[in-house]
Amino acid sequence: MISLKENWVEEKHFKRLQELLFSSNFNWYYADAMVTNPNKSATTKEDSGFWYHNFYFRGDVLSPFYKDYILPSVKHIPNIELYNVRANCMYNPIGSKKVISDWHVDLLDENSTTGILYMNTCNGLTEVDVDTRPNPIHSQESKENTFLSFNSMLKHRAIGQTDCLRRIVINYNFYVSDI
Repeated sequence: MISLKENWVEEKHFKRLQELLFSSNFNWYYADAMVTNPNKSATTKEDSGFWYHNFYFRGDVLSPFYKDYILPSVKHIPNIELYNVRANCMYNPIGSKKVISDWHVDLLDENSTTGILYMNTCNGLTEVDVDTRPNPIHSQESKENTFLSFNSMLKHRAIGQTDCLRRIVINYNFYVSDI
């Protein structure tokens, strides 16, 4: 099941988070491929790599921005247990061809959820293979402060933008307990 919620983060906090991620003083790290095969190389000719910033992974806080910027973005999900939180930046000069990641899953765990918070509006997309007929692919445009969530076992891919330099999202992988 796919869930889509607009105005996910309180506007004041969202603008703070957006300013941080689009700042020239924010640390980004480069990966050669958006999705890697066992050889750690790009899996498709359309995959030109991406920039990322890890906030949290498997119980470890990896960024000084985690507490003040990430925790408020999920405070309204009751009983959440975060697994991974990472900002992803697709950089693509305006007018270039669309960068496309390979199909992938974030976690091989049917009890986990993947969430994507879009930080800016652009013509980039997220496609999710929901495997239903007649429309097996859910296509979601990047619209700022919109949160897309789905079961982490569903294959999905990123399709880059051509109308702006950067498409930034925050990718969350989490569990929700029924306590």
